[in-house]
Amino acid sequence: MKNASFEADGIEIARQLLPQCTLQRTRFDLLEVVRILTGQSYADLDTAWRDIRATDRAMGSLLYSAGKLAPAVHALAAHESVLGELSRFGLIAPAIVDVNFRVDSKGEEKFLFDWHQDYWFSVSSRKAVVAWIPLMDVDRSTGGVELISTRYTKGKIFKARRGERYDSYADGAILDEELPECTPMRETMRAGDVLFFSFDIMHRSLPVLSESRSRWTVQVRFADFADREFLQRSYRPASVSKDDTPYLRNEPIV
Repeated sequence: MKNASFEADGIEIARQLLPQCTLQRTRFDLLEVVRILTGQSYADLDTAWRDIRATDRAMGSLLYSAGKLAPAVHALAAHESVLGELSRFGLIAPAIVDVNFRVDSKGEEKFLFDWHQDYWFSVSSRKAVVAWIPLMDVDRSTGGVELISTRYTKGKIFKARRGERYDSYADGAILDEELPECTPMRETMRAGDVLFFSFDIMHRSLPVLSESRSRWTVQVRFADFADREFLQRSYRPASVSKDDTPYLRNEPIV
């Protein structure tokens, strides 16, 4: 049975969908990468990240890259509870088109995503779905995301252009038209909750206010092998680089 809330808004939070032991294993695996990189053992990720930022920010980039490759992160992406929810959002045969890992901290706002749609970055299908998974609790001090319901955007794919600078792939496509007047949705989340939203949902990252805590998240993009647009794109998701944003040179397939 399809989810009525998701059909109306394109957004749904599944509370306590992931087991705490699975999230703890992910945090342990990331701490093991930290130990390899720094030669030090840490009890928690936030303390490790503060030390890395203070001493060697380039090492932080290595941890960011490692997170996207960690088996424990991919285990979250393919967890049976996550895959089970996708059928309620209309996906028949889910395909993982992208697994991303982020650490957002106060003072690094240049890496945040402004208003955007994930379709701009992976293309694949307008019916694709994102699973946004926090590894720790997300509250006002660690920000989160703001989202605009499809009640206001009506499923429109908005115009975008390249950013004037390129600090990260977030600058590969930025909004190039006005948004409808509305009140964005913002939710607090606990570790174990999973936020699902469709590829056409307009959303943005919120800044982290805490000096001591960062926002650790995994984002998984799912398309559907049964979806006509994904098939017409030969099951090949787009990839954004400093020199190329495929969405900016391709019209959506209707």
